[in-house]
Amino acid sequence: MGLSSAPRRGARPGRCGSTTAALAVAGALAFGERSGAELVVASAVVEVVSEGRAAALAARLRDQNGRPGGFEPAGRQPTVVFVVSAARLRRLKAWEASLRQRFEGLRFVRVADVPPSRPPARYDDVARRLREHVPRDVSVLIDVDRFWATGFEIDSRQVNVLVLDAAGHLAGQLAGDPTPERLAQAVALVGPIARPAPVSPR
Repeated sequence: MGLSSAPRRGARPGRCGSTTAALAVAGALAFGERSGAELVVASAVVEVVSEGRAAALAARLRDQNGRPGGFEPAGRQPTVVFVVSAARLRRLKAWEASLRQRFEGLRFVRVADVPPSRPPARYDDVARRLREHVPRDVSVLIDVDRFWATGFEIDSRQVNVLVLDAAGHLAGQLAGDPTPERLAQAVALVGPIARPAPVSPR
């Protein structure tokens, strides 16, 4: 499935979802990869995250070491999900470093979107490449079926920042490099739900 819209400017607030949409996704995720259920998933991903079920969506994915992507067992805490093309993962470093300096107790989830290609990229191929270039202790979820990218209608050629509160609800999202303006937008989204980092003595 291709991208359905151009990147949007500025931060977007979260949207409220419905129980019906959540159930539709739960059923869709039960099917195998590349099934006809993809369309249902793409249309209802936002509703599932808005209802605090982002962990279930992440659990559909595995990282480069084969570990499942669900983050619910780690406890409820504010989470920033980064979604970007697997070929552009380096762009996450500046975002992550900037937010770590400003907040503590903030969880980061990295999602490597896999855009369409011929032949289609397989999980094993992408995982092998990531193991070669990403430190073992840095987990990157591999989204071959593009659940996050298509569900949020985002362009994964740039970093997409999705902010989730402690209950897993979508607080807002934005895209692009961490310019002062975008970083201020991210801080405005994260500030109400996360603790500020302690100030280092000078």
